[in-house]
Amino acid sequence: MLNKEDFVHIKNIEFNLGLAHLDNRLLSSDIILLDVAHDGIYEKTVLDFLVEKNYKGLLLIDDIHLNPEMLEFWNSIEMEKIDISSFGHISGTGLVDFINE
Repeated sequence: MLNKEDFVHIKNIEFNLGLAHLDNRLLSSDIILLDVAHDGIYEKTVLDFLVEKNYKGLLLIDDIHLNPEMLEFWNSIEMEKIDISSFGHISGTGLVDFINE
């Protein structure tokens, strides 16, 4: 199993623990991997933060088919998105395009 220590030497990957929706550093990222509570609530908080701040990049969301809450969250996203689960994780992977918004 991979862990953070397997990647800390890679210069273009940065690990941060904290509340993502309060971290303006995200806004300069080309791609954000969102893998959090899987309850659809915090995922929406982060999505709303990115919309409010006019983020221009890609948001990769893990586990979009994991449970009814995540599926409801995924289905509620009105911006351009694509389900890439066939390339990603068995419990679902979604990609949201903020670039063309």
